[in-house]
Amino acid sequence: MSQRGRFLIGLLFVGVGLGSGGIAGAFEIFPDAQVHEAHTLRQRVLDATPGLDLARPRTAAALPAESLAEAAKSLAALEGREAANPFFHWLRGEILRRTQGMEVAGASFERAAERAGTKAVIHWILWQEHLARGLWREAERHEQALLPLEVRLGLAHAPLISQTLVRAAEQAAGDGDSEAAARLYDRALLYQAGQVEALAGRAAMRWGLSPGRLFGAARDVAQSVWASLGHRITGGRLMSNLLWSLMSAWLLCLLVAAGVAALRTHTLFFHDLREGPFRPFLPAVQRSLGLLVLLAPLMLGLGLAWTALGMLLLLAPYLTPRERTVVSVLVAGLAIVPIGYRWIAAQHILAASPRMATSLAAERGETGDGLLASLEAWRTENPKSGLAAYYLGLLQKRRGELAAAEANLAEAVKLRPGWSFAHTGLGNLHFLAGRLKEAEASYQRAASIHPAFASAANLGTVYTLQMQLDKSSEWMTRSARLDIQAAALLARAGSSGRPAVVMDEPVPGTVLAAGLYEGDEDDVVAEGFWGRPLRGVRVRWLAGVALVFLVAFWTHARLRGGRVATRCQECGTPFCVHCQSDFRERAYCSPCAPVFRDREGVPAMVKLARQREADGWSRQEARRTVWLGTLIPGGGWWYRGGVLALPVCLVSLWALLEGLLLDAVAPNLRFPSPLPSALRWTGAAAAVLILQSLSAWRSRVVAAAAREDRKRALRGAWSGAGREGEESEPLRMRE
Repeated sequence: MSQRGRFLIGLLFVGVGLGSGGIAGAFEIFPDAQVHEAHTLRQRVLDATPGLDLARPRTAAALPAESLAEAAKSLAALEGREAANPFFHWLRGEILRRTQGMEVAGASFERAAERAGTKAVIHWILWQEHLARGLWREAERHEQALLPLEVRLGLAHAPLISQTLVRAAEQAAGDGDSEAAARLYDRALLYQAGQVEALAGRAAMRWGLSPGRLFGAARDVAQSVWASLGHRITGGRLMSNLLWSLMSAWLLCLLVAAGVAALRTHTLFFHDLREGPFRPFLPAVQRSLGLLVLLAPLMLGLGLAWTALGMLLLLAPYLTPRERTVVSVLVAGLAIVPIGYRWIAAQHILAASPRMATSLAAERGETGDGLLASLEAWRTENPKSGLAAYYLGLLQKRRGELAAAEANLAEAVKLRPGWSFAHTGLGNLHFLAGRLKEAEASYQRAASIHPAFASAANLGTVYTLQMQLDKSSEWMTRSARLDIQAAALLARAGSSGRPAVVMDEPVPGTVLAAGLYEGDEDDVVAEGFWGRPLRGVRVRWLAGVALVFLVAFWTHARLRGGRVATRCQECGTPFCVHCQSDFRERAYCSPCAPVFRDREGVPAMVKLARQREADGWSRQEARRTVWLGTLIPGGGWWYRGGVLALPVCLVSLWALLEGLLLDAVAPNLRFPSPLPSALRWTGAAAAVLILQSLSAWRSRVVAAAAREDRKRALRGAWSGAGREGEESEPLRMRE
């Protein structure tokens, strides 16, 4: 790989590693001025009470008497000037909770929530403090205050609340508090039923709390995988992992097919070499030269993949039509590998893109100054980008800069008139400005392009304000049908006489990928993922290599198909037209043909000897079938030429790579899985064990059936020999 390619792969390592933290990183939710004001209020009361240990939030240890007296004195001095400070009442409640219990502290915590009022950043800080201490009732009070504020930003599923709950659940799980973690996961799923991290985390918690909850854990795992595949971001990343492991398993299946085919047919190949070009050499030299021909690519340092293709090409005339078809399917699959690797490369380039992180932050509802600066820089660098204009307008709307937001969203609609979410965003600006007719027109255009919850719910709100109650009911019903959970959250947030709110529509994953991905580096990154197991073959050449191989494979099979050695179907001895006494005989070797064709004049003991030799070969083949079926998934089927070998082997190797090996071998080249490692490893091991057991059982059944057939044939030979001996006894007496 070139120096440029190595640099890009290294950049991807860093990008994926930074992006894998997900919700574990800090959110830039509020503008810097609001954050600074809130932390100033908090720090003011903390500085006035030195010696108060808040570092262990889950430990309510009693304070020493001197610390208690000092803290009480400091708070009494502060009460006059900090009575309006929410953090003053929170700190008093925390001291009371640690000294006198939650019953006494509850009133102070309630006053802290009242003093916070509509300041979202203060509610946010107090909410996280209560979550960290496991004070669920107090945390829920601030959570209920945050929900309308977040919905007013246009976020239907309150993603910041749900993701923060997941982060708190992960922290509780790390601290060993499984009950608290499970409760927090349940709370997060109330806002977003299909949240991948919450479902996967709850599955792990259920399994950890009680192995008897296997059914509930399995249901959460299934829902998590389904939600991951359907999610606009995690779906592409999970498919990237699955596709990479599938393509790796496909190549391994090709190697297995070549190895088993060589084990079964190498004696036929060696026989033709002995009867042809290697005739002058001694038998030991002939065998060595035959192995050298089969393994020549490996001896030349070309690797296992070239060796497998070379063996399959040389052994093509000895394979059955069914085996040739399976090999052709495996090789033809290599032709579409470049498409898969380019798609994987695109997903990793997107994940490592700073603009992807910026876009996701805007989607979550963050409104910080750093995010604003990043979007303005993106807009300046690429003025024709509809996504940059849309996200900048969305952020400005949430920060209250309505005039600038309307200009940017109008530009996004102009650049991309086919984006329904851009029309919804512009309609929201019209709504906030009181222009209901213009808002209605924008929502109608959005709904005609792509029916979504946001446009339908917003139309219901507009018609409600216009007192068109029939239309309002119709569109509210449509919105509930599109997303019942978002409709319920919107109803909760809009209750208690709060002003009407309108929702923003999420950007579809395909649009996000198309708007961010430049597509100029995918070949270089795809080469890094390919790794060139076929030495010297670039990923974009694979289709041509596969086509050339298939033409050569079938041409060789057709040209030499009727002139190669075959195996005696009774004793397994290779024979060809040169060593066969009867050129018309195609099924049996020369010693077996008179015996198994029931020709006259063959002594019974000769027949019995041939039957014993055939029985010995049958036992050897049965042992090979059993051992291959036990060691290799589907190995017994491969050896017997069964078509079921391909799916069994492919699925087993896929599960082994996806669940166990690739995470250990190349963790930086894979996206973080939504499923916990223990669940993923257990599922992969169970799948491999089931398929391996099926393969071993089937191989033993086939081997047992073959042995029974040979026993019946041998008993027939013994009875024939006995009858012939009885008939010949009178003749010997007469003589």
